[in-house]
Formats: sequence, C-alpha cells, structure tokens
Amino acid sequence: MRPYSPRTVAGDDVGSLRRLPELTVVEAKEPGTVLRRAGFLRSLAAQHSRTPGPSKILFVFRATKSAVDAGKLSDVLVFFSRFTDVEFARGADQAAFALQGALAKLLVLKARSPRAASVADPLGDLPSVIAATSELRSELGRLSAKRVAALFGLSVAELARLLGKSRQAVSKTDDAESIQEALAPFARAARLRTVLSDEDLRAWLRTPNELLDGRSPWAVIRDGNVESVAELAEDMLSGSPA
Repeated sequence: MRPYSPRTVAGDDVGSLRRLPELTVVEAKEPGTVLRRAGFLRSLAAQHSRTPGPSKILFVFRATKSAVDAGKLSDVLVFFSRFTDVEFARGADQAAFALQGALAKLLVLKARSPRAASVADPLGDLPSVIAATSELRSELGRLSAKRVAALFGLSVAELARLLGKSRQAVSKTDDAESIQEALAPFARAARLRTVLSDEDLRAWLRTPNELLDGRSPWAVIRDGNVESVAELAEDMLSGSPA
C-alpha cells in the first residue's frame, strides 16, 4: 500500500470518518477476527452505504495453509448492503493482485459512468470552485506543485515529501501527470478560496480546529493527512454536518 500513500485508521475510529475513500483495505488475521468485531463491521458497512459514488472494500487476511471457510466470508458480507463491492484476499501476493483488480474496476466504473464521478464530487463542476482553483494549474491545465506549495505555505521540498517524490523530480516537472492524483486533495482544500481570501485561508490553515482534534489544518497536512483537511473544507462549503 505504501506507493498509494494510504491513510491509516484504527478500527474503532471508522465511525468518525465523513465518508469512505474509493478503496478501503481492512487487514485482519482471519475472517473470524473480523466477525468478533461486529460493532466495527456495522460501522464500516454504514459508512459504505452512505458513501456516494464508487467505493470498494478489500479485506486482507493473513496467509495460512488452511482453507478459508466460505460460510464465514458470507457472514462478513451480510453486513454490507453493497456486498458486491466487497473483496477478499489472503497473503501479501494475493492482496497486491486484488488491490490492482479493485483499482481497475474503479477506473472502468468512472469511465462508464461520468455521473458517478460527479456524484462523488458534487462541488467539482461549480464555476466558482473551478475559478477558485484555476490559479493552481499550469498552462497545460494540470495542478502545479509549486503553486500548491506557495498557497499552503509549504516548501517545494516538503510538498515533494508529502507526495512521496524527490524535490528534484517535482522541481523539474511540477505539473507531472504522476503527481496529479496526490495533489488533488490540496486542490479540494483550496476550494475554500470561493469564500475566503488567500490571507484568510492561510489564517484558517494555522488555526487549531476542534474537528481535527484541536490541531490546525496546516499541522494535519504536514503530517501527511491532507485528505482530512480536504473533507473538512468540502463539508464547510456544502454545509454538511461534521
């Protein structure tokens, strides 16, 4: 999972998420371990049912020589209303392949259903949102790491670290296609420019926020969790409850 810069969440904290990402990976010893955490399964399933757009869950169990009981897998699936979006894998090799398969399915879903993508990002097509983030893009229309770093008060080297890239690579091609997905949460957080000046946005980034456990958005971003800040910004703009 490391190449995808995953956000790690403890099982007990799943209920605090505002929505699930497009792909959620759950690691456990074996199916029985998960079934003994019925509260976690109910919370995860409830979040899954509320998440708009494509969202898949991959359960990864530790590799063993004994066969997996299909009945126990079925017992896991019954918690989920969208059970066809739940996958299982065992061991690192099988998990890596299943991960790629889930990502491939997500790509096909997006290609075949543009509406699903717009439902998952209801703010994305608003003219005011497009205008608010247009300055973060290069002449090619791609997000520029240098412009994002400047807005968020980060050095290019620090932003490169958060993107999992070298400073040299980001400086050389700051709007590379390979970093667009990682830069996207920064652009989503920058949508607050529709209601805040750049000065007020930077002040907001530096102010402790109770919805981030008393930490400032800037500190959360520097810890590698820009997705939480992007979700908070979107909830503020859409009026969704925290």
